[in-house]
Amino acid sequence: MGVVVDSVSDVIDVEKKTIQSAPNFGTKVSTEFINGLASVNERMVMLLDVEKLLKLDGLDDENES
Repeated sequence: MGVVVDSVSDVIDVEKKTIQSAPNFGTKVSTEFINGLASVNERMVMLLDVEKLLKLDGLDDENES
């Protein structure tokens, strides 16, 4: 499976030891697709679990074969 995008602004290497766990936003915000947070150039970057995002209903074609 792949993804087509219009553009990519940055590709960043992040050391695993610098990744923080996803914070608890309470019940109003789901963190199930967040792998963690990392600080990059004094900005907080959210690391998404792309594999989980692509398995949302209607996007998982593996079982249709």
